[in-house]
Amino acid sequence: MAASLAWLLVAIVLASLYLAMHHRVAAARRRRLPPGPTPLPLVGNLLSVSRSGPHRSLARLAERYCPLMRVRLGVVDYVVASSPAVAGDIHHHSHNAHLASRPLFDVWRGAEHHRNSVIVLPLHGVWRAQRRLATEEVMSPRRLDALAPTRREKVRELMRCVARRAARGEPVEVGLEAFEAFLGILSCTAFSADLVDPT
Repeated sequence: MAASLAWLLVAIVLASLYLAMHHRVAAARRRRLPPGPTPLPLVGNLLSVSRSGPHRSLARLAERYCPLMRVRLGVVDYVVASSPAVAGDIHHHSHNAHLASRPLFDVWRGAEHHRNSVIVLPLHGVWRAQRRLATEEVMSPRRLDALAPTRREKVRELMRCVARRAARGEPVEVGLEAFEAFLGILSCTAFSADLVDPT
């Protein structure tokens, strides 16, 4: 009995220490952010932002707090600049590279895609080189014109497939068929091989 009470006391002390440290870290992080409405756990300020007019909801919140405010949507903090003057100050203080960065999800890290993908690379030399390579080699007008017959053939295949199924009275999953056609076009563009129908 005494041992279980001791373990309970240890658990309570550890939980209290954890909560105190978590509160201190969260408070320090909030201090660096602009003021904003107090977020609820898990949902943040989602209930303050209406789906029909989120811009109007954010404008009302900005009138209440300030033109530069923090809003938590779910568990992610966002900084909202609601006046042209504040937005101009942010833009002119050379934060362009930081503002243009994209969130990096764990899925990208797990497959090591974050090291070499134009989509998630930070804006620096490697990103510029890969972007230049993509625009000059893969997406150049000359390359796109060369692939025009492939695109036409994929569209014809899609139309034949839909006509064949319609003639048999079978349902057509248009989304799936269009996705396969698009994937075929994309794989022919990127890899010069049809990954959907390799025959």
